[in-house]
Amino acid sequence: QLTFTAGNGGAPPARQVSVMRLQITDSANQPVTRLEPLMNAFAHLTGIYDDGKTVLRLHPVGGDILRDDLRGGPSLNFKIYPPQTGFLRLFCQVRLDGRIITAPLGVQITK
Repeated sequence: QLTFTAGNGGAPPARQVSVMRLQITDSANQPVTRLEPLMNAFAHLTGIYDDGKTVLRLHPVGGDILRDDLRGGPSLNFKIYPPQTGFLRLFCQVRLDGRIITAPLGVQITK
């Protein structure tokens, strides 16, 4: 689940910094607190605009996770600066129990 700190009705506005919170739950809607480090973070987001040309890469706020034994979740914060309006398809990658899981999300970026 995605929530935002700024914007109209929760959607992040274009050309402004917003904080985006990602809440990670399992299939039973229970909070996941055992996210494993993946490329030095507990999650990665890749966003692709509906124009097919504009791509965003987002990492959680807080710095690199440099120990493999650390676990994270269920809430992760990201700073987002959408460069334009339009639909942004997000793909979230996490590692859980040694498996990399990718989940699609989406948000309409407003003016």
